[in-house]
Amino acid sequence: MFDESKHPRDENGRFTDGSGTGKTYRQNTSYAEILADGRKKNKIKLSKQEYGALRKEVMRKNVARQGKAKYINCAYTANYFYIYKTNGGDSFVPLLQFDIERDRDEINDWLNVLGG
Repeated sequence: MFDESKHPRDENGRFTDGSGTGKTYRQNTSYAEILADGRKKNKIKLSKQEYGALRKEVMRKNVARQGKAKYINCAYTANYFYIYKTNGGDSFVPLLQFDIERDRDEINDWLNVLGG
């Protein structure tokens, strides 16, 4: 079901990122393009402990997929949900980070897009 409140628009009715920067997206913009934009704005800084937990989950998913990992994927750690880009082998880059308690709706939206 389409929830209008999750899709901000500018004063001309065009979809926007909601940041107030005036950035708008075409209707058929890929989620990879949107992620790239988000990555430029929000550098994710992880503690060594959090990076280790995320890396462990990424590697577990890669093994479960028998080396056929998706280019854009998601993973959970104890407190966060991540969208990450797989660079091949065991190399990955976290693109977005969501707080599990605070960002449940956004997490569900991403799970629908990425196929869980």
